[in-house]
Amino acid sequence: MRVLILGAGLMGAVIAKDMVEQDEVESITLVDMDEEKLMKVIRQYPQKIQTAKVDVTDTAAAVQVMQGHDVIVSALPHKFSLPAIEAAIEAGVSLVDLVCCEPEKRLVLDEKAKKAGVAIVPGCGVAPGMSNILAGYGVSHLDSPDKIIVRVGGFPQNPKPPLGYTIVFCFDSVMEACREYATVIKNGKIDKLPPLAEVERLYFEKIGELESFITDGLGTLPYTMIKQGVKYAVERTLRYPGYAERMKTLAECGLFDETPVDVKGYKIAPKDLTSAVLTPKIRVENDRDILAMRVTVTGQKDGTYVEKNYDLIDYYDEKQDISAMARTTAFPAAAVARYIATGVITEKGIIPPETGIGQNKEVFDKLIKELNAHNIKISI
Repeated sequence: MRVLILGAGLMGAVIAKDMVEQDEVESITLVDMDEEKLMKVIRQYPQKIQTAKVDVTDTAAAVQVMQGHDVIVSALPHKFSLPAIEAAIEAGVSLVDLVCCEPEKRLVLDEKAKKAGVAIVPGCGVAPGMSNILAGYGVSHLDSPDKIIVRVGGFPQNPKPPLGYTIVFCFDSVMEACREYATVIKNGKIDKLPPLAEVERLYFEKIGELESFITDGLGTLPYTMIKQGVKYAVERTLRYPGYAERMKTLAECGLFDETPVDVKGYKIAPKDLTSAVLTPKIRVENDRDILAMRVTVTGQKDGTYVEKNYDLIDYYDEKQDISAMARTTAFPAAAVARYIATGVITEKGIIPPETGIGQNKEVFDKLIKELNAHNIKISI
């Protein structure tokens, strides 16, 4: 099996590690524009890996590097995701993507992907990804599904001021989550809800009290599950209590705005200033984190209204120095990519994880078993 990994950041490096350890993987090509990141991964995992410096927005160059591989895993930022998918279809190589912003733009590529004979799995990390898979699994075990509520979040084991939250990149993605309206199912229709809305408190054993609030992270799920009768579906991000109120205050003060303002003769976007000030205060390398997820699915089964909760709690891996967020994002994506390359997944086209994996018993069971081997435990 010849694997191409797009992106040599934190997620791409863990995907590379997982692929290196698989006997069925013969070679790995790791692609990034940052040569320092490429060399860092090579130093960690020199076996089987070769590197290439390629800009995925250069379609011709992207297609060329993709050809000759059996499968691609994309661990790129959101803005490069769609160009990578389009290039993969043109190259005739299947791709598993960690992210899935603007899912409609991916779903419309279904026929094109089928004609190319490739499988494209958008949003196959932790959320969207495992959250979708568990939701799809739950819906498939009901006669008449009603609601899906995904509660998920990664946060430090030991919260510190000023936000009780830490990041491994910059603050921009955090601000984006506080600005982006969430695509949901409400009253049986696709709808939008404001971010940071509907704050609730809940308790997780071994963690304690957390809060959750509306965010945009369901990926393809609203568009697939509404067809299966789901009347309500939302994602709610988990954080330590007080986070949403702090972020709302910053947002309401205009500190996340993109329109530049004049500061002593200089034009500065408030979000850029906010990011520059807060990033060094909350950015922590190798922070010991927790990933918590609870997917709740409700509906009718054999004439009775039932509620099923699927819980996943994972911790920073001290031995291998891998964050819980990276473990629960990278390992599922790497596994699904191998299932495509080895023919466990035979479907072609755009494959939403909630249907193509969550509602495919063979694939679902195999994935859960593999995650168990990584000590990622999910209550089923």
